Amino acid sequence: MSMVIKLLCAVLALLAGFYASDLMQHFSSEAKQQNQHYCPVTSKPCQQQGVTMRLTQDTVQPLISTTLMVDWPTSQTQQLTLTLQGLEMEMGTVKFLLTRSTGHSFSGQLMLPVCTMQNMTWIGTLTDGETTVYLSVRMEK
Repeated sequence: MSMVIKLLCAVLALLAGFYASDLMQHFSSEAKQQNQHYCPVTSKPCQQQGVTMRLTQDTVQPLISTTLMVDWPTSQTQQLTLTLQGLEMEMGTVKFLLTRSTGHSFSGQLMLPVCTMQNMTWIGTLTDGETTVYLSVRMEK
């Protein structure tokens, strides 16, 4: 009987070790997402930490280019990095570069991948290398 218990404990320990990193990553990313306030970017300006963001349309369509315009008065950099990931469905991470157009204005083209869902929210970060703001983009087919 004790041999069966030892074997069962060994199998459970192996399974726990195998899945531990995935579980830790899942729970830590969930907590991080819940702690951040994501600014919903649409055609109406959305502001966070002095950064104003807006799209050329309220929702983004998959594989159709949409312009994101950003006004970042305190940024000294020539480009911003936008990183997005799917909220409702794991679609990987997409990155875009926004370049300085005039003064403290930046713009860039977003083209999100096709999803099997009709509607999806993409959440992510926009950074100039020093400051990071959090945003969300709504995608509809």
